[in-house]
Amino acid sequence: MARLNQLKVGDKVYFEAAAGQRYVYQVQKMEVLQPTAISKIVQSKYDLSLFTCTYDGTTRFTVRCRFLRIK
Repeated sequence: MARLNQLKVGDKVYFEAAAGQRYVYQVQKMEVLQPTAISKIVQSKYDLSLFTCTYDGTTRFTVRCRFLRIK
């Protein structure tokens, strides 16, 4: 799961753009989605959603984040 499963609600996630700009997000929710839950995957009220397959590959581990600031 590429360590996404080690995050907790409240943790900060840092995203660095190719130009060097750093964005700070905060984890709001973590969920496991079925691969058929397309609407939940593509439609979200969150600013950043991170996805990876679970270890057995049958579901998607999802981390939902809110934008905090540009660092």
